[in-house]
Amino acid sequence: SLEGRTDLNLLGLELFQSLNQALDEVAADADITTMVLRGAGERAFTAGVDLYEMRDLTPQSAEEFIVTLHRAIRRVLTLPIPVIAAINGICLGGGLELVLACDLRIASEDSILGLPEVLAGVPSVIEASLLPKTIGLGRARRLIMTGESVTSQEALDMGLVDRVVPKNAVNAAALEAADKYQKISPK
Repeated sequence: SLEGRTDLNLLGLELFQSLNQALDEVAADADITTMVLRGAGERAFTAGVDLYEMRDLTPQSAEEFIVTLHRAIRRVLTLPIPVIAAINGICLGGGLELVLACDLRIASEDSILGLPEVLAGVPSVIEASLLPKTIGLGRARRLIMTGESVTSQEALDMGLVDRVVPKNAVNAAALEAADKYQKISPK
């Protein structure tokens, strides 16, 4: 469970360091055959990177932050087991980039997804490169260059998420999908 500084599950260096450690443990455990990634609470998967933390970065700490975030997302992308994103509520910025690395994305009907950091003068530089492969170049350009967010239904229509479920059913749907994957897993 991603649990950031607030009920918006803001992402920071410490959280990504913990996520990297947890992903290493998951990869090393042969008994784990699927993984569900979700935000703490019901309000947000994550509202993205904590801009207050970013504001205080030095060139050295900014590099450490980017490398740590990149490693976590790449680790999700290359895990030898299926990773399911259970997206409840808001999923923005670095959180959407993390979700793009998952094998299956299930969103609640009230979810909002996007890369709004460009509106704050911060480019999507970590894993936004996964977006064109997921939704096509034109749609990816629109989301990246405008900072526009989309509803879960729009996300489903463009292939950004694989399934939309009622708000209170996201975790159950993700666990059901994990169970299906587990039954066919080679581990």
